Amino acid sequence: MLTIRRILCPIDFSAFSRRALDLAFALAARSGAEITALHVTAASLPPMAAFPEVPALFPLDAAMMERLRAELDAFVAPSRTPDIPLRTVVAESAPVIAILMEAEAMKADLIVMGTHGVGGFERWVLGSVAEKVLRHAPCPVLTVTKARPESFPLDPGRRAEVVCALDLSGGSPATLAAAVSMAQCAGAHLTVLHVLEVTSQEETSLAIAGLDLSAYRAQRCQDARQRLRALAKDVPCVHDEIVKAGTPYGEILALAEDRGASLIVVGVHGRRFMDMLHFGSTAHHVVRGADCPVLTVRGPRS
Repeated sequence: MLTIRRILCPIDFSAFSRRALDLAFALAARSGAEITALHVTAASLPPMAAFPEVPALFPLDAAMMERLRAELDAFVAPSRTPDIPLRTVVAESAPVIAILMEAEAMKADLIVMGTHGVGGFERWVLGSVAEKVLRHAPCPVLTVTKARPESFPLDPGRRAEVVCALDLSGGSPATLAAAVSMAQCAGAHLTVLHVLEVTSQEETSLAIAGLDLSAYRAQRCQDARQRLRALAKDVPCVHDEIVKAGTPYGEILALAEDRGASLIVVGVHGRRFMDMLHFGSTAHHVVRGADCPVLTVRGPRS
């Protein structure tokens, strides 16, 4: 199970950071967690004439650091409550390094962050802050991709829906455990989903062998459904188990939209090693396309 006692919330002063901070406070109120709000900065002067593409970096002076601390304190002030411990930290470093180091130092149970900073997520590429944090974080990462007014967890009396996508790999139990914890924290229904992907190479091989493609798919769906049920057996708050065939991220997003999901939970592990490296992997497509927060759970390192 995912026990949330310490939450790290990187802040870039954007509307998405505000949404992430509100989400962190909503979870802390239900879990009794403490929050660390982290702002990462680096100073730079205009590019040198000889190398216009390379800015010259200089440390910030004490006065500038103090001003940034004051700005961070002012940013988090509207969210402060006397019942939730909140610590503010300003670091001067590369964002990914600072976030990962702070997460390790504070033994964070969860990172809550917005993915739309300066320039927007659509302009980010492999190697971006969010991609590296998702891939290397020592704990699950909860991302806010769109600044919707709805919150998760929802207000008392409103039933939330959590969709948990499982690829039935070795990391799936950890993904499911995290989803159960979040669903219990929010008093939500939990739907578990496995998407069966039949590649064109498999279809070609079946055709060459003269085998029935529909029968092959039906058998694989049946096998996957049995494995999914076995994984979710006796797990609290699971009220639906679904197996679909298609493109994984497309089916995950479609089901989340159909159910009006307040949260998607997905692993960043996978059967293929490239799922851990490639920006086009299922987890990253889901983070990019989701209309609700997405919790990514990194599987065990191989």
